[in-house]
Amino acid sequence: MVSVLHNERSCLWERRRWLLLALPLALLLGFTLVLPLCFNAYRALFTGSLAHPYGVFCGFGNYRELITDLRFWASMGKGFAYAGESSFLQVALAAVAAIGLRRMSRLSAIARCFCLIPVLIPPAATVAVFRMLFDATYGPLARAFETLVGTKPNFFSEDALLATGSVLTAFQFFPLSFLLLSERIRLIPTSLYQRAELDDLGPWRTLRVVTLPEITPLLLALFALRFCLTFGKFDVLYFLGGTSALLESVESTPLYIYRVGLTQGKLGLGAAASTLVLALVVAVFAGGYLLRAILRRARFRQLKWVP
Repeated sequence: MVSVLHNERSCLWERRRWLLLALPLALLLGFTLVLPLCFNAYRALFTGSLAHPYGVFCGFGNYRELITDLRFWASMGKGFAYAGESSFLQVALAAVAAIGLRRMSRLSAIARCFCLIPVLIPPAATVAVFRMLFDATYGPLARAFETLVGTKPNFFSEDALLATGSVLTAFQFFPLSFLLLSERIRLIPTSLYQRAELDDLGPWRTLRVVTLPEITPLLLALFALRFCLTFGKFDVLYFLGGTSALLESVESTPLYIYRVGLTQGKLGLGAAASTLVLALVVAVFAGGYLLRAILRRARFRQLKWVP
């Protein structure tokens, strides 16, 4: 009887110990993430300016103004386009580099060392160097492109500026995805590749049959992660056109919040915009997760009842 009580107490202590270990992380997340989000949602219920930060209570007036503001929805569309294009390029470049360097072990180690260099470069320096190289008037690479093709590209026009920002962001941050994918490819059992060689599948069929099924879950997870991080990026688009007359062509949602909240001084409207964006993004990803769970459950039931 005493041993049974001792075992129950030890099990209870093990459970409480895990709770105690998780308590510092919960407090850290609460003070750095949950508390600012709650305060931001509270501030969205008030008007406010830089001179009078708290203003007066307006209820959902800021949200009603946002819903009727076409420029806000245009910024949402540009933000999703920018994040989607850049995230797709990041994952695609990382996958091509990781798959291409799979057999070159020494070259792969060197590439891992040098691939972090673009991440360490400040976005302002990246945009400045790209402007110097591809400037339509005196850029050396723009002149070389004109010599080869016959037309001089203008990557800084109003129509191409958002795509230029997507490419620059992808170039700067694809090495992070490359590191994760290269490590995942290294964990694929060599027996699968040996069996593919015995079956004489060839490199392309081996890629389709062996490599892609193994890394597809990670590709989807990386795309979702890079999409969330890129959607909130502010710096690249700001340095490209945020300080010029081309602001509207690159005004993603973070730039819209910056313009409304800090430039125009509408703090309550900016807080409402950020809260609404958070709710929309959470709803989209929650809907995608639920749809994935429903499809997996339906597929499981279908396989379960197959005779």
